[in-house]
Amino acid sequence: EGTTLTVQAGAELTFANTATVVIEGTLIVEDAIENSDGTDAGKGIINQLGGTVTVYGTAQIAGTYTTEAGKFVAEQDSVVTVEAAGSLVSGNIVVKDSANFKVEGVVADNATSTIYNYGVVVFDSQKASKNVEVKMMADGATVIVTNFTVASKDTALTITDAGMLVAEKDKTQYIIGATIDNEQFGAENKVVLQPTSTTDIENKNVTISG
Repeated sequence: EGTTLTVQAGAELTFANTATVVIEGTLIVEDAIENSDGTDAGKGIINQLGGTVTVYGTAQIAGTYTTEAGKFVAEQDSVVTVEAAGSLVSGNIVVKDSANFKVEGVVADNATSTIYNYGVVVFDSQKASKNVEVKMMADGATVIVTNFTVASKDTALTITDAGMLVAEKDKTQYIIGATIDNEQFGAENKVVLQPTSTTDIENKNVTISG
């Protein structure tokens, strides 16, 4: 608690597939820099091969964070920022109640990123991402879309409440979209933000603004 873990430009850190990492202070992943001798140091890199990385404090990601498996968790009251130069790509990002997860950079490249949101997720990025799905997991969860940028008409930001636990009674969990007594419980609410152009926009970034 109160300490800072910095992955400097040019450095690479790997979390093994059984790793349990808890950040109670600050995690910093640096952007690329030019050294005083004129040589370049590439972005700081974190490779998460599995396990769980949990941020209780703050995370500032200006480098590259890639999760091949496992879970990235922004715990209650934490603040995680994927900065304009940074990327955080994961199929399992969990944003807990009262956490703030802000995307100014990239959250999906060749694979879809999935965010399970109990808190606040903010998109304000001019950097092109691939498909992103935000699952609204609790009443009061919030998504703010200021700017979401894509480089393909087939790319979308999808926000859905399928999977939200609405109530629990007599050990039965009432989850939107679940089958209860052979019937589907609840109707899914979904918002899809996607370019409507019928022409190819490859290599032409398009920003959807809210």
